[in-house]
Amino acid sequence: MSSHISAIDVEVGNHIQWEVFGLTWNVDTILGTIIAGAIVLGLGFYLRAKAKKQSAVEKPSAVQLFYETVTFF
Repeated sequence: MSSHISAIDVEVGNHIQWEVFGLTWNVDTILGTIIAGAIVLGLGFYLRAKAKKQSAVEKPSAVQLFYETVTFF
């Protein structure tokens, strides 16, 4: 038996679910949201620690521009 998962084995719209207090929670959606939030917060804290005080004429760093673009959209 093969140990890999093919596209044929995956059902679209099928989630691992928890029932808590009568509410249905999609576990994969919650975990994906937590991971994405941790990445954005981690990058934000990293930039805050590395950011230099800049005057109005200095250009922001490439990392700062990337973070602003990501958080803007």
